[in-house]
Amino acid sequence: ALQLGDAASSAKSPAVVSSYVERPLVIDGRKVDLRLYALVTSFSSDSMTAYIFTEGLVRFASESYDVSPTSLGNPCIHLTNNEVNARNGNRAGPSSNNSEIGR
Repeated sequence: ALQLGDAASSAKSPAVVSSYVERPLVIDGRKVDLRLYALVTSFSSDSMTAYIFTEGLVRFASESYDVSPTSLGNPCIHLTNNEVNARNGNRAGPSSNNSEIGR
């Protein structure tokens, strides 16, 4: 369960909300994440106002996904971070591991 804390103490503080995904999205054997952007302008007890940007990113890990204990120390398998994967000498595929979506 995801908890955001006491609404009164954090109502005016910016926040990033994320959750661990036990079975991540995998395409062509590589871990993938979707980065979508939303702006929440108001919360109330019965409604919320949010705007979702029409574009986003699809990010791929640079090595095939593997959950074996020996793979846990390899960030290029488990992270889709641009900087981590750009430094991977074993990277396969196009020169960029990102694709824009929503155009």
